[in-house]
Amino acid sequence: MTVPLEAVASEPVSTGTRALYAVMPDVSRALARRDKPAALALLRTVLPARLASDALVTLAREEEHRPSPPDPRWVLTATEIDTVRAAGHGLTADETAAREGVPVNTVRSRRRSVIQKLEAANIVEAVAEAHRRGILS
Repeated sequence: MTVPLEAVASEPVSTGTRALYAVMPDVSRALARRDKPAALALLRTVLPARLASDALVTLAREEEHRPSPPDPRWVLTATEIDTVRAAGHGLTADETAAREGVPVNTVRSRRRSVIQKLEAANIVEAVAEAHRRGILS
């Protein structure tokens, strides 16, 4: 979603600033694709060549240091975190099911999911990997 420039500007906005603001989403997408020539071409439509080159260097540096979002296939749900935390406390699947008031097969399914997402061989390894990744503290 693009925020209207007037909503964030504290002073009247020039035509050049308005043009730069309009092209920036496309520049960001080009940099995300690692397509610097396309990003530079877009910047040159609204900036002098030298300024466009300097802006591209700065924007590319920022893009490189931006952390990648986590792969959604490997993100644990809240219930999976509770399940791995219970296993870390030494609770069996039956004990976890009784404590959470869910069927034991639900807990077993969550454990399988956690093991797969954390690329572990078993629940003990999954608990260790969750600690290593900072999921459990």
